[in-house]
Amino acid sequence: MDILTLNWLVSLGAALMQIGALALVGLYIARDPRVHTFVARIALPLSSLIAIVGLVMSLVYSEHFGVIPCGLCWMERVFLYPLAFILPLAWYRREKSVALYGIVLSGIGAVIALYHHYLQMTGG
Repeated sequence: MDILTLNWLVSLGAALMQIGALALVGLYIARDPRVHTFVARIALPLSSLIAIVGLVMSLVYSEHFGVIPCGLCWMERVFLYPLAFILPLAWYRREKSVALYGIVLSGIGAVIALYHHYLQMTGG
């Protein structure tokens, strides 16, 4: 697989996950107890999977395709990589208290990613 095909597949997957996340947030806000139960059941396994896929894909880009990460990419990885280990461990041990750590780490990473995207789009 070439890097252009991989870029297309990764961007399509990211867009679909964003649509799914917005749908889940909308349903969660609706305050339906069935939705709350469903979200509580899938949140940890799904976030574990997303963190692991993010770790693997960042390594595929840098190690297989030779894309050298910039400084902001490294900062984003600093906040993503621990999640790929913390979340599956919490899922295995059935610990729900890890949510705060996941929210903080992913929130900081998201702010860096948004700033990074802003710089790429504006040429700043």
